[in-house]
Order: sequence, then structure tokens, then C-alpha cells
Amino acid sequence: MGLDMYVHIRHKNTQSKLDAYEAWEQKYSYEEFQRLTEEQKEEYRNSEPEYDNDMYGKELMYWRKANQIHNWFVQNCQNGVDDCGRYAITVADLIKLKELCEKILTMTNVKQELRPTYPNGWSSEPVHVMQDVRFLTYEGMKFAEEHLPRRSGFFFGKTDYDEYYVLQVENTVEQITDTLDTLNCEYGFSINSDL
Repeated sequence: MGLDMYVHIRHKNTQSKLDAYEAWEQKYSYEEFQRLTEEQKEEYRNSEPEYDNDMYGKELMYWRKANQIHNWFVQNCQNGVDDCGRYAITVADLIKLKELCEKILTMTNVKQELRPTYPNGWSSEPVHVMQDVRFLTYEGMKFAEEHLPRRSGFFFGKTDYDEYYVLQVENTVEQITDTLDTLNCEYGFSINSDL
């Protein structure tokens, strides 16, 4: 349970199939369906559009509890609507997010910290090693708060501007870079949040 987000890519010709299938699925609420006669229920079942696995596309990117990325998509691609829906996003959207994340990463410092590792699994005794940890500078934190702010919510994860925030921003740059490197203009993207 929590904030999981996916970016899928699918062939542009599958959008009409997906729209038809989702419209069919949402035609009746559970309560409305229960009030139908058996004949109406059978008619509805027989009207189901052909299901095509390709209409949902291939997963390209995934985030877990990256609430600042979720918030960015809600504000910039979903007209402020946060409803776990599926929304179309463009290459330009991905480039804009990547450039913002890259700018934030220029406002970081690296320092060494003693961190526990668990080479024999989580139930074993920790071994402490020095690791490089990347943090936002004061200016970076102020910029991030204004341009890529955290968002609180039920099971949305941390709201601190700490090393985990920076790791999520780094991960976003890597995922978008990898995606754009393999882009084919025959395809379109969609973002889906699963809460």
C-alpha cells in the first residue's frame, strides 16, 4: 500500500480501444449493476469490448512514494486533479520534469556519513561503512520547496527534503533519460498513480 506511479508507453492506435473498454467498465456502479434485471446484466456482459493487452502498454518508469514527482504530474499534467486516474503525458512534459530535476541536482553537496549496511540480510548485525550522501544546499532546498515541492498524503511517504528526496530526483532523471533514449514517435505515454 502506498503511493506507486507508473508511466506506460503504448501505440497511439490503441487509445480508442482503451477509451471504449474503460467507458464500458465504468458504465454502472456496483449498486446500479445490482439493480439491473438478469436480461439487462446479460446484455451488458455481451457488450464488453474486445480486450487487448497492448492497450495498457509497457511499463517504462516506476516511482514508489516519490510524492514530489506525483505532485508535479498532478499540477502539470492532470489539471490539479489527483484521482488515481490515467492521464496522457507528452515528451515535452518528460523533458520539462527532467530539466527541473537536473537543476535541483546542481544545488546539492556530497558528504561522507557512517551508515549501517546489512551484508547478510536485514536480520543480521549491521556493518557500518562510510558512504557518500548527497544533500540539498540551503538554496537547493528553497528552490525545491518552490518548484518541486513534497506533498503529504495517506501513505505518501516522507515530506522531508533529505537525501531520500535527492535520490528520488536522481532516479527520475535516470528513468526519463533512459526512456527518451529509446523513444519511438509511434507511441504515447500515460501516467497512472496507484494509491
